[in-house]
Amino acid sequence: MGMADVNHVKVTVAFTDPDIDAEERDEEAQWLFNQLCELEDVESVDRVLDPHPPEGNKAFGGFLAGMVSAEVKPANARSLFGFLGDRPVRSSFEMEIEANGRKMKVKASSPEEVQAAMLLMQQFMTVDSTVVEPIPQMPLIPIAAEPTPPIQAIEVFFSYSHKDEELRDELATHLSMLKRQGIISAWHDREISAGQEWAAEIFANLNSAHIILLLVSANFLASDYCYDKEMLRAMERHEARDARVIPIILKPCDWADAPFGKLQALPKNALPITKWGDRDDAFLNVAQGIRTAIQQMVNRC
Repeated sequence: MGMADVNHVKVTVAFTDPDIDAEERDEEAQWLFNQLCELEDVESVDRVLDPHPPEGNKAFGGFLAGMVSAEVKPANARSLFGFLGDRPVRSSFEMEIEANGRKMKVKASSPEEVQAAMLLMQQFMTVDSTVVEPIPQMPLIPIAAEPTPPIQAIEVFFSYSHKDEELRDELATHLSMLKRQGIISAWHDREISAGQEWAAEIFANLNSAHIILLLVSANFLASDYCYDKEMLRAMERHEARDARVIPIILKPCDWADAPFGKLQALPKNALPITKWGDRDDAFLNVAQGIRTAIQQMVNRC
């Protein structure tokens, strides 16, 4: 494996989980390869031949391991690290970065360790290469051996009419990957258990949420509680920049002149979810929009 060109950053991912076999590692690598091919910022993507493969791990033309490499321009390295940090951790892996004659390796097996690894790589990229002497390879950094600070999940609050509960459940299902990755924690009033004061619980969570989703429909606009209590408080926090309000247009309704009408709504072009030809496409567009909003919030911190 040659050193990356000075104008490029090379990242190699090797799946090393001892609990999965060579075929499963190869499937992991192929999945990542396909995902990286879709990224506009990535200059090239390749599968990598392992010079020291485990016995029996053979493929046409050589020994094919669970390894993938990608090259990006230095200016686009951060977006690649962001993508790798967001990918679901399905097995442990090692990652090597090559840039300006230097190398660094990290390994990770959990979302927390992946985030820590991405932070280390970003720090590695910010070091002035004119100051650091080129070295053949930096030692493996065992991320798992060092304590990493817990990643705080983004709190998401659902403001909705109970008449739209079925659509709220569908949206929650499409946000499952964000929850599995530990990126968000979601709350709505059906989480209130017996004996709790419902109004106090609603406003406690409304006031602590980082993102407030307004599930907009005629039912939502007609609900005094949704409109006068939850929505107005949400907009107060949005204006104070204490939270981000995202309108999700569920059904056609006259919402443009509402206080949140000035905000960019989801799905794309504010086309109501129920008007899409495929409702799953609509919810996917919403989930991707929420993921993008979260990334913007994190980058500004």
